[in-house]
Amino acid sequence: MATSTSTLQNLCSSFASAYAEFNTNKSLTKTVVLSQGPSSSPQISINGTVLQSVEKFCYLGSTVDNTNSLKLELEIRIGKAATTFGQPRLRVSSNGKLSIRVEIQVYMVCVISVLVYGSETWTTYRHQERRLGAFHLRCLRSILKLSWRDRVPNTSVLQATGCYDLIIIIRHRRLRCVDHVWRVEDNSLPK
Repeated sequence: MATSTSTLQNLCSSFASAYAEFNTNKSLTKTVVLSQGPSSSPQISINGTVLQSVEKFCYLGSTVDNTNSLKLELEIRIGKAATTFGQPRLRVSSNGKLSIRVEIQVYMVCVISVLVYGSETWTTYRHQERRLGAFHLRCLRSILKLSWRDRVPNTSVLQATGCYDLIIIIRHRRLRCVDHVWRVEDNSLPK
């Protein structure tokens, strides 16, 4: 990360030198530059190869884009969670021997973990939280085989499944992360 093109070029040159010292290969085709803000994309090169400038990329499973917004990340998270919900759902719901409790446990482990991956660092707006919550409740209603025509309130759905509202789940994850950072040594980078 850098605040200017020249600083970023110096960092990349130092990075390339360090790799050369340890005789380690680096893939310049996988190395990209993302610029945030009104300025145009910087032309950064390593060993004469100009790095590709992108508007978004995936880093450790999370999508980073040049708008510094969570909109794209949340769309991708909901899409991945919906795909995950659809895959085992066919097998789990068709098995009449499994209880609702087991279906909920499978949902929490497989789908919620995909949906809230990286949520410890999200700064969400109310409309984003509502969208995530709506997806969560839609899945729970599907597990309970409820239609919107049944007019069952969200609180009753959460109570029947024994699940928490998704925003509570995300806040709990954030608090666990803060607790972890609080306990590390004072000179550590996260703190």
